[in-house]
Amino acid sequence: MGNETVLYIKDHTNELSLDELEELKNFVFDSLHSTNTEIRWLGSIEIRNDGIAADYFGFWTVQTSEDTREIVAKIVLNRSLLPTLNALKTTLAHEYGHHWTLCYLLVNQGIEPFSQRLPWQYYELRGLNQDYAYDVKTCSERWNECDKEIIAEDYRVLFAPNPYNQNHEMNPALDLPNPEVKNYIQNLPYLRA
Repeated sequence: MGNETVLYIKDHTNELSLDELEELKNFVFDSLHSTNTEIRWLGSIEIRNDGIAADYFGFWTVQTSEDTREIVAKIVLNRSLLPTLNALKTTLAHEYGHHWTLCYLLVNQGIEPFSQRLPWQYYELRGLNQDYAYDVKTCSERWNECDKEIIAEDYRVLFAPNPYNQNHEMNPALDLPNPEVKNYIQNLPYLRA
């Protein structure tokens, strides 16, 4: 993908060199199945030292207008738990998986990322049942059984380059995502409600 769209990475830690920040940008542009559309939806990537007590490696959040025509998302990475560039890239690939999949589901299918279940088609492809968590409260309590976490990990495993695609970190009872799951995710920009 060409770098016509601007991607803002804010290093609040002041620990990364300009070359490392550029490497992270290039990782998103060149290695994560990115297009200008998703990059425009991503307001910023922020790298912070929120400490080990913060209990998160990274997170994705989004704000939208009423009609979802305007999307501004943010990825936050906790440098305290991600001390190396490789660790940052692995978590960034997962968080970008949230960004890519959930923005397309929001825009094209009207699925609210923090309160609605993913489409049943995905549940069927992944062998998930109605017991999988899907809203903010149950996802925070049972994160490894959260449909949003599973699809973000699927994205990372399917689209990030080696070594950033290793070890699916969600529910160990699930098989690795298969080519049908990859096809489903790749087609999210074209699927309508």
